[in-house]
Amino acid sequence: MPDVILLDFFGTLVDYSPSRTEQGVERSYAVVRGSRPDLTYEAYRTAWEANFSRFDAAAARSGREFSMHEVAGSFLGPGADVDLFVDTYLSEWNRGVRYPAGIVDLVAGLASSHRLAVVTNTHHPSLVPDHLVAMGIADEVELVVTSVEIGVPKPAAEIYEHALGQLLSRRGILRGNVVVDVEPELLDALVEQAYDPRYGARPLRRALERELAVPLAHHLVRRQTNDLCMVDLYRTRQGMALAVRS
Repeated sequence: MPDVILLDFFGTLVDYSPSRTEQGVERSYAVVRGSRPDLTYEAYRTAWEANFSRFDAAAARSGREFSMHEVAGSFLGPGADVDLFVDTYLSEWNRGVRYPAGIVDLVAGLASSHRLAVVTNTHHPSLVPDHLVAMGIADEVELVVTSVEIGVPKPAAEIYEHALGQLLSRRGILRGNVVVDVEPELLDALVEQAYDPRYGARPLRRALERELAVPLAHHLVRRQTNDLCMVDLYRTRQGMALAVRS
């Protein structure tokens, strides 16, 4: 079975500033003044930071990811050009994103022997894919899974469950007369044990490989028939077990 590496994006493939406004937001401020002409530049920065913080707090309570359009829409009010504001603001925020020296060669080297996927938190679905294109590594990354599209941020199990399902399908397992069913409790355990906020998805990738991919690969190698079968992966007290049903 081909080896797959799950990569985090912000803080792993790129360096970035988490600030909402320190990059300079003069052009988005000009857009805002169209609907809020009395707002000063400093008042805009303060209000925008506060609005974003409210969404962050709500997401922390609910576990639901939010989009840049939701934040902007609540800030600008009815009738404002939300698309224009989002595009303008993100172009300013991107000034704080930096591509580390050697990252293109590093990713190309990984892609020469692995299949690469990016699993990332973001509030805008095209932000990370656009950066991958700008970095010149989009063709090296087979799959991009974003929190805003799945609806939950890392380290929620759902985002990894989606990534795992996509990767299993792309590996041909779901199309090779083998259907894989991963018990939700097993995914929860893997996320709880392997996710590290300092290193993003890298420890989780190793856990998925060790606990899921390797045992499944051993089973596929030993298969004596091409008949349709179901492979159940589930949690046990000792870790993980695999059961095959024809």
